[in-house]
Amino acid sequence: MIFRKHVNGIKLDLSKAAAGRGAVPMSIPGQVGISLRQYGGASCRPLVRKGDRVYVGQLIGDDPSDRLCVPVHSSVSGAVAGIVRRTGASGGTFEEIVIDPDGMQTPCPDLCPPQISDVESFIAAARASGAAGMGGSGIPLVSKLTPPVKPYILIINGAESEPYLTCDQMAMLDGTADILDGMRCIMRWMDIHRAIIAVGADKRDAAARLSEMTAQQPNISVFLLRDSYPQGAEHVIVGEALGREAVPGIPVLENGVLMLNCTTVMKFNQYLRTGMPVVSRCITVDGDLIDSPRNVEVPIGARVRDVIDFCGGDPSAAGKILLGGVMTGVCAASADESVSKTDRAVLVFSPLFAGKLRETACIHCGRCVRACSAQLSPHLLLEACRKGDLKAARKLGARFCIACGACSYACPARRPLADTIIRAKAELERAYSKDRGEEAKL
Repeated sequence: MIFRKHVNGIKLDLSKAAAGRGAVPMSIPGQVGISLRQYGGASCRPLVRKGDRVYVGQLIGDDPSDRLCVPVHSSVSGAVAGIVRRTGASGGTFEEIVIDPDGMQTPCPDLCPPQISDVESFIAAARASGAAGMGGSGIPLVSKLTPPVKPYILIINGAESEPYLTCDQMAMLDGTADILDGMRCIMRWMDIHRAIIAVGADKRDAAARLSEMTAQQPNISVFLLRDSYPQGAEHVIVGEALGREAVPGIPVLENGVLMLNCTTVMKFNQYLRTGMPVVSRCITVDGDLIDSPRNVEVPIGARVRDVIDFCGGDPSAAGKILLGGVMTGVCAASADESVSKTDRAVLVFSPLFAGKLRETACIHCGRCVRACSAQLSPHLLLEACRKGDLKAARKLGARFCIACGACSYACPARRPLADTIIRAKAELERAYSKDRGEEAKL
């Protein structure tokens, strides 16, 4: 499972119509629903009740006992309408705090920039900010800043190699100072002496600006990634930028590399400057049903239908709504879903554009193998998974799949390679967790 410096991948039609368009603040929606689960299975406990008045930036959900819990804050001022249970796009259920905004956007009076005097207060600030992997992973920032191995290098991920997505590009152009200040702060308190900003090949404007602003800082360099997908995967960036081998699916943190998304660092530094935690994020709104694709600064918890309405689209005409990119995003169960900290885009497609292509038999062309950056054999994995042979799937390396979707894209037979392998990987992880649980009881 070790790959070469230049890994496999595919060429995509980037189709980034919103590129170069600065983020437009979204008008305050009529209601927001803020999920208490912003990462994986770790959920917050609600700290407010129905009828409570809340303010922008107020802590409304947390569970200090769970290190994977991402604290959530109110993105609007108003009154709590209730706490409801919803089913998300991935099928899991979670609690959601529903708030009726008052339109005033009154900041929480307790907000102030954190006082950082040592490593412990720096880590506490990272948690209090509510920052999580805004490149899609959702991993709490505080988890990455408390790694099992001391990092020797910081890498800022600005690849954004999926089609349509341009929100990270806007972060690097409009929030350059915050990204660089956030990097310097992280390097100081984590005792890291070298940093690389890895920028996607299509973002030469962002790379030029970052290079200009770091010209006098020899310990920070800008690296332009190759024009292929998935350049944003951690193991790919390590191979390209450092020339080192890494195991796909294994966190690079374990090898001393701290990798953070550029938007995550920008938001964290904004918290350090102002005391305002993560209550909004920039997303790309695009698709064939959106006449004017744009980047929008959206309050966390805004309903997808309100986002589409704001951009002049018609959610009732959509054949498919994707939260995130077309390669790694998930289909929204309905337009009533809410935007979370990890959603990078709302992509709205007509029924014609979103129609499912008919699957045919495998022609053994090997395109899926050549597309896989983890050097797996997706066609063999698919057969093992369809037979329910998890033992064979494990031997074939299902756990190393990074869920990039490149194999499905490359397959001329339109076989659901990625979806099937991802489900098998989840089953293997559940079985592993169950076995560990049984061992703990003995």
